[in-house]
Amino acid sequence: MDASRIRRRIAAFRERAGISQVDLARALGVKDRQIISNIETGERKVSADELVRLADIFDVELSAFSDPYRVVDEASFSWRRNEVPEQTIQEFENQAVNWLALYRHLSRTAGEPVNSLVPKLDITEKSSFEDAASEGESIAAQFDLGAVPALSLEQALDEKLNVLVLQIDAPDGISGAACRLGGLNFVLVNRSESPARRAFNLAHELFHLATWDQMPPAHIENVRLRANGNPRPEQLANAFASGLLMPRKPMEALINQHPKPEAAEHIAWIMTLANAMGVSGPAMKWRLVDLGYLPRAQAKRIDDEKLRLNHGANSHAPLPFSPRFVERLRWGLEHGRLTVRRAAGLMGMTIDALHALFTEHDVPAPFDL
Repeated sequence: MDASRIRRRIAAFRERAGISQVDLARALGVKDRQIISNIETGERKVSADELVRLADIFDVELSAFSDPYRVVDEASFSWRRNEVPEQTIQEFENQAVNWLALYRHLSRTAGEPVNSLVPKLDITEKSSFEDAASEGESIAAQFDLGAVPALSLEQALDEKLNVLVLQIDAPDGISGAACRLGGLNFVLVNRSESPARRAFNLAHELFHLATWDQMPPAHIENVRLRANGNPRPEQLANAFASGLLMPRKPMEALINQHPKPEAAEHIAWIMTLANAMGVSGPAMKWRLVDLGYLPRAQAKRIDDEKLRLNHGANSHAPLPFSPRFVERLRWGLEHGRLTVRRAAGLMGMTIDALHALFTEHDVPAPFDL
């Protein structure tokens, strides 16, 4: 058993239950709180009998202290949703955390790095929206995202920042989430949404990952572009995403090709630019305002609903999860690090569905049906 995992989980279960070290010492039948403190810091080993009693005290299975595929109060999520009950999000989070734990443990076992390289942004709640957009433009340039960053952002997150992007089948209304598990960062994206929405979510969640320590995001946020009622961190994240996906220089070049028309044709013009940059119509409209190409008063008269065309409606959704995730899962099964039944349970799938996942990714399934 991993002694460090056991002691960390004892502390996590105690804190989750709201039990003091004094009360736990009394319940466990040891002399004083210092013994509990020593157990939690690793200065004293916990005996097998004590672990059985702790499982009873915390009302958990004994395996909860040592299971490497389980996460206990270690993961942090920030969900983007629209009219979805919190209970639905929590139930889905309980499943999602299994994917994160599975990937982390198998990566550690394979000797692969499990730390992300997300840059820290010099942005606080006192920063301006212009500052946030400028940081977004800087990231687009730093990682050479090209003239249409929406097309290359996911690959850059994976290859340059070691951020695992998982394309998931989420309940309707959940756009995705930024997630942290130790030093590893994840972005979950609802793969059924339009390409424009998926790209914006990626950029938005990157902002949260890069500012998490100085500006922790809310556990659940509403998806409302440019909504003044949103908390300031969310408005800053939207400004950052706007700058990253629509940098000034590519926008200038695009507008030179498609000059601003008469007012009656503004909707068609905005949608032409939006399609070219792989973003939504409303996102493009407000970026044009920020860059001085469209007066704010004029923009307010343009109905966002007329701009909300379904980008990529005829395009195929991306494959579920990601090639890197599926390959890591294949490795774990092939090397006997977990059983097929356990893998299917952690993935929330039937064994048939797990086999189909490998087939979709054109990866030989490491087991027969």
